[in-house]
Amino acid sequence: VDAAREAARRNGVADRVRVSEGSVPVGGEYDLVLANLTADLLQGLASELARAALPGGRLIASGFLSVREQEVVDGLREVGFVVARAQSEDEWSALLAAKHT
Repeated sequence: VDAAREAARRNGVADRVRVSEGSVPVGGEYDLVLANLTADLLQGLASELARAALPGGRLIASGFLSVREQEVVDGLREVGFVVARAQSEDEWSALLAAKHT
């Protein structure tokens, strides 16, 4: 969390970025949601992530093993995300998805 806040500060976006540790924030919708979580957590929090994203908003989901990528994709699709891109490096994967409008 500290590294994310510092990166936002260095990139001049600290006033537009909300960084938090813990559960998905309630009571707001965002243009962009970043979730660096395990496959199990991404699947378990998929509905909350969908509620946190504006219609047409983006989700970057990362931090999960490539062998579990399809499970994560399926879980995100079930709650209204359309996966636009998947990328893997070594054994790790990341997804870019948009919330269906």
